[in-house]
Amino acid sequence: MEESPSWCVKDSLDYKGSFDGFNKKLSSLMVNLLTEVNKASPRNATKFVLRRSIFFEDKFLNGLAQCIPHISNDNCMKCLKDAIDYLQTSCARGKIRGSVLYPSCIVRYDPYPFFAQPIGAKKKNEPDPFFIIFHIVAPVMVVSVTVFLFAYYVLCRRARKNLKYHKENFGGDISSEVNTLQFDFNMIRLATNKFSDDNKIGEGGFGDVYKGMFPNGFEIAVKRLIRNSSPENHKKLTWHARYKIIRGIARGILYLHEDSHLKIIHCDLKPSNILLDDKMNAKISDFGLARIVAIDQMQGNTSIIAGTYGYMSPEYAMLGQFSEKSDVFSFGVIILEIVSGKRNIDYNGVNSIDDLVSHVSLLVDFNSC
Repeated sequence: MEESPSWCVKDSLDYKGSFDGFNKKLSSLMVNLLTEVNKASPRNATKFVLRRSIFFEDKFLNGLAQCIPHISNDNCMKCLKDAIDYLQTSCARGKIRGSVLYPSCIVRYDPYPFFAQPIGAKKKNEPDPFFIIFHIVAPVMVVSVTVFLFAYYVLCRRARKNLKYHKENFGGDISSEVNTLQFDFNMIRLATNKFSDDNKIGEGGFGDVYKGMFPNGFEIAVKRLIRNSSPENHKKLTWHARYKIIRGIARGILYLHEDSHLKIIHCDLKPSNILLDDKMNAKISDFGLARIVAIDQMQGNTSIIAGTYGYMSPEYAMLGQFSEKSDVFSFGVIILEIVSGKRNIDYNGVNSIDDLVSHVSLLVDFNSC
């Protein structure tokens, strides 16, 4: 055991109040520290004890006592007693805080806490985790499950009512019946309130879309074709106007493929996506299916094939492969429609040929023979 050299650390401020009362509380704290160290030494090799005692009402006095691990219990107690005596009689007599450090032990007191609560120590009035689980979490889980089951029951009941209603009004599965229904114009006109603007829900290629309802409650959506959209009006277009439209479309495709900062494949070029102003200048519209590709990318693939059959290239329609050639194919179909004045998807040709492209291809092959 060594008690030299020694260090005395004390506060410059004296305790303001009853010196006897302060010294009595300090002595009681030191005695408690000695007792705790003596009890802990046989099973605690660190010989380290922290202690807090109430000084006055809401004020505390914190103490620390510790010996080096390898000295005996008797030597530890002697070292601590000498340090406490030195601390109270000369080192920090009457000071609000003080410490004595020997090579073999240390004693310290301070009105402010200078150590954290030990890890894992349970705070006063801290709720038990099991209490939280069984008294808070469990009821919340029960309520959540109950609400879910109730909502599921309500949805199932509503679905059964809807199914019963449709069976009573339409005599079976709607999805299997709708495709076989045919309506005359007067029925549709009555259901849409004479195509009232109040029932208009959108605009599309070649006409506006209206909502309607039949007397039995069955809701419908109807597209009313524009009266002047007949292919017969192609006779009003001069060859100069047609050529100007074709050039405008070609210029738009060139911009998308070459001149744009991003290379864009439109993937849905068709007449309804070509807008004309009053001077017959063509603009490409509706980029909902367009795809952005890398500048040097030659081809792309997709598993989701969307577009309008009759204008899609064969490799895109069958394999999902798209490239600049996909738009060029669609552009070629549009040129045939502009030149011939006939629509590809509505074409009813001779020799059982159902589309304009096949008919033109057959004519080319025949003339080349």
